[in-house]
Formats: sequence, structure tokens, C-alpha cells
Amino acid sequence: MANFAFFGTPEFAVPALQGLQQFCLNNEHTIAMVVCQPDKPSHRGKKIHAPAVKEVAVKYDLPIYQPASLKKDSQSGEEFYEEFQKSHIDMAIIVAYGRIIPTRFLSIPTFGFINIHGSLLPRWRGASPIQHALLAGDEETGVSIMALVPLLDAGDVYRMVSIPIQASDDAVTLSKKMAEVGKETLLQCLPLLLAKALPKIPQASEGVTYASLLVKKSGEINWHLKNREIVNHSRAMQPWPGSYTFHKGVVLRLFNATVLDVADSKSQLAPGTVTEAGSHLSVQTSHGVVAFHEAQLEGKKRLQIKEFLNGYSIKVGDILGL
Repeated sequence: MANFAFFGTPEFAVPALQGLQQFCLNNEHTIAMVVCQPDKPSHRGKKIHAPAVKEVAVKYDLPIYQPASLKKDSQSGEEFYEEFQKSHIDMAIIVAYGRIIPTRFLSIPTFGFINIHGSLLPRWRGASPIQHALLAGDEETGVSIMALVPLLDAGDVYRMVSIPIQASDDAVTLSKKMAEVGKETLLQCLPLLLAKALPKIPQASEGVTYASLLVKKSGEINWHLKNREIVNHSRAMQPWPGSYTFHKGVVLRLFNATVLDVADSKSQLAPGTVTEAGSHLSVQTSHGVVAFHEAQLEGKKRLQIKEFLNGYSIKVGDILGL
């Protein structure tokens, strides 16, 4: 019988926790601890919310730990390190936990830390691989089951499964697909990992790219990009931080972007210039025009452009981003 620890925080990690719980019930293993980040305010800054992983762990009646830090010499880090040492963990599963695991933890589990990472490594190591695959216009991505090592996402890979990126995908829909594939791939690997029967392959040294952490500023639209790049940005920034711009100092959130073919006569307009404000909002970019089909003001409902423009005035010739 094996003792597992599960490290994960957001909705993306939930299917893996659900799969691990079922695997443990079916095979007389135990989840000794579920570790997630502390409860925190929502993006609107109102109520305190528990992470999605914690909500599931509560339903399963699993032991939950939410250390404020894992760092050495911090009170929470030292307290959790002692708890982790005495819990006799055989294998730790980590999925989008959101914090770097200090090196001193890595050697404690008998079978180490196994990470579900949302990319085809070594492409898009780092914090936001799904969003960066969309930003780059990648046609495929995938899930990697890998060994966790001190160097960021550089561990040997046990298995990779590719997933095509559809033109209709945004970060929300793609994350859901990848979370399910991650769960299924983990469940295929677990019996072999416990039997030490799954070979691991070192990552290629070429083709390494890094997916930096998204911040609120990441959502601001750069109208000097090409229309296709702005469409990719719109897809990647959902649901947070969202794709947004400014109109006369007002924050304007824009959704459902599409590339729009236009006549050459409009190509001399300044990037950010509104070229149409009717059934959709069309905006000149550095190369071509992009159309948005929904908009939202801060604190207001998300609306179709035609309905939005009934209550908010944007005119052809207005320049966005100012």
C-alpha cells in the first residue's frame, strides 16, 4: 500500500486529484495529504475563496495543508517540512501547485515527485504553458508526466501525449481538455511508476522555451501587433487577466476576437483606430483589422457589441489604447 501526497491548487488540478482518489480506493492506497495554496480573495477582491482543489479534498474528507510558504526558515515552511517528513510519503503528485518545491523536499518520497505539466516539453517550461502556446499560435500542445527536479520543469519525462489546438480553443476550453488528458495519462502511468517499470527520457536540450507567469498587465492589448497575434492574445487571456484596452481612459474588456479582411485603403490608419462600431467592433492593427464580438465595462455585464454600444458610445475613428 502506497502513501500519496497531492500538491495542486486550481481547477486544472481537480481531475488529477479525482483520478488519484479513485485509483487509491481501487488499489488500497492512501492520499495522506492534499497540499494547496491558502484561501484568498477572488479577482474582484470581495469574498475569500478556497482553491478548487481544497473544495474537492473536503468532499473526500482528505487531510488538507495550506502552508503560506515552503521556504526554509519560514515558520510555515519549517512546520510543513516536519509534517511532510513524518508522513511517510511514497509518491508526491504535483499539478499546477503554483509554488516552487524546495530541493530539500524532493528526496523525501520514495518514488519522488511526479509532475503533470501542460506542454510538450521542453517547449513551454514554466508557469503559464497553456496560455503561451495559444499566444504563440501553436497548432498542438500536450501533457507531460515528468520527474520533478530543482531546475524548472527540466526533469526527465515518463510520458507525453499531444493534443491539437483547435481554432475555437481559448485558455478555458484548452485547459479543460488538457486536465482530463493529464488525469488519464497519470492513471496509466501510476501502476508502472510504483512497479519501477516505466522508463524516463531526458528532455532535449534544443527547443527549450519558457512560459512566464501572467500578470494583470499581460492582458492589455498591443494594437501594434498583427491582427492574428491579437486574436491569439484574446484566446490566451481568458478567463484571467482578460483581454483589455482603454477608450478615453475607460477600461474596456473585449472578447471573441476574429481576423477581419479589409480593403487596402484602411491599412494607413493608426493601430488602435476603430474602423467599425455596429454588429461588431473592428479595430486597425499593425497588419490588418481585428473584430471583437463582445465587450464589458469594469463591474458591468459582458454584452454583445451591438447591445454594448446601446449604452456606451464608441465611434469610427476613435483610437483605443489611450
